[in-house]
Amino acid sequence: AAGGTGRPQRPPAVALEPTGAKPRLEETAVPPQATPWLTKELMMELAADPVLARGLRNPSMMAAMEAMQKDPQAAMRQFEGNDEILTFLRSFMSLMGRHMEALGEQQQQEQQQQQ
Repeated sequence: AAGGTGRPQRPPAVALEPTGAKPRLEETAVPPQATPWLTKELMMELAADPVLARGLRNPSMMAAMEAMQKDPQAAMRQFEGNDEILTFLRSFMSLMGRHMEALGEQQQQEQQQQQ
């Protein structure tokens, strides 16, 4: 629950160029200090992955993400058999896992350098 709203921050918005070939990032209204994990590198990775770029603009995918935040087990049962949603969710979770791991390693390195 970042920003004091009591609601989790949504992933950044991603848009596709008119040709559909190259995704580009839209401006995010979330201040950087409220979401230090929301880095430029993450935004670029989200935009570069066609599955994630499309999914972040799809209301069904966003509803699936909200369901995962509330009750992951129930959401996985709900979306069982929906390959499009499951592929999106797995891709998003995989990217976020790698991203958070990299941030943790970076933070450890910074702490070691300060000692």
